[in-house]
Amino acid sequence: HWFNGIKDVASLASLQQLRYLDLCYCYNTNVDLQSVATLQHLQHLNLARCDDIITDVDLRRIATLSQLQHLDLTGCAKITDAGLVSVATLRHLRELRLKFCSKITNVGLESIGTLRQLQALDLSFCGAITNVGLVSLATLRHLQELRLTSCFGITDVGLQTLTALQQLQKLHLCGCSQITDIGLQSIVALQQLQYLNLNGCNAITDVGLGSIGALRQLRALVLSWCKAITDVGLGSI
Repeated sequence: HWFNGIKDVASLASLQQLRYLDLCYCYNTNVDLQSVATLQHLQHLNLARCDDIITDVDLRRIATLSQLQHLDLTGCAKITDAGLVSVATLRHLRELRLKFCSKITNVGLESIGTLRQLQALDLSFCGAITNVGLVSLATLRHLQELRLTSCFGITDVGLQTLTALQQLQKLHLCGCSQITDIGLQSIVALQQLQYLNLNGCNAITDVGLGSIGALRQLRALVLSWCKAITDVGLGSI
């Protein structure tokens, strides 16, 4: 539920042993991240849907949180590539969620690519991202989950780049309508993959499904709105 009763979080600075802080949907709050930045033991920070509050300046302030492992910036639409330069200083970060951060481009992914401990990354609805940006993510060898939902610029070429992510277990490609059977042939190299979401990937045919059958660890497969697929394709998995 949306929660907008909090008006100021400055008093949180007194909680110096705090490890977990969730301010999701506190969009009426004076989110003073200068106070939050004093919480040096903080490991989990959720600022999702603080849409018009969080800026690149705020991200510079929390760059001092050296123990931070989980950062959720979903819907913080004012964040740009410059803010991700600050995020890249959080060397222990394992989870980063940037869904609906539409100002992020391929340049910002260069910063993310330096976060070598990252295990989960959500770039859903970051429409400016293309295959070029995925090259920067190929260094994230510990990545287990990657969400690229509705990143319409991603094509088969980008999926070839992702084959470097050999620890990947969950891949969300919902709405990536440029992906074809050729791209699925690349995905076969990801032998740890357990979850694959291809919802709305309309160019995929029965031929592509034949490739998916080689993913022996696959536990969940989403094919909603893949209109070119027939019973023949399902039988080949």
